[in-house]
Amino acid sequence: MDHEEFQDFSIEMPRDGWPTEDAKHIFDDLMEEWAREFLKHNVEYRGQRREFGKIGELIEMTRKLNKLKAAWWEGEDTSQWRESPDTILKELISHAFLAFVSIRHPSGPDRAKTPAIEDVGYVRMLAGQGVMLPKDAL
Repeated sequence: MDHEEFQDFSIEMPRDGWPTEDAKHIFDDLMEEWAREFLKHNVEYRGQRREFGKIGELIEMTRKLNKLKAAWWEGEDTSQWRESPDTILKELISHAFLAFVSIRHPSGPDRAKTPAIEDVGYVRMLAGQGVMLPKDAL
């Protein structure tokens, strides 16, 4: 397996008492866990971002939020789901970061296209999940 080194960074603490226990947990545990999961699935995400840009990321974030709402707010039983709420939340974070990339680098091959009628399969799948689509996608 190939290994890649990523840039380490340091953060100046804003005042005494930082970081909080939550911040320590996020940076010591959750960030690495998320990064490993993201890198494992990065190729899948890249194809969608290249095709639909920030619109696609917004749609995917909405799908993930709808799933979390069903689990956390509506109390839906998730034991038969393909993905756990934990995994869905990690994917939501991934799509949020990819939206940043689409916003900050909108030109070239990553320029966004709105899902249109020729993307019938994708649009039907999203509509079936209750995702609100842009007007010109229908």
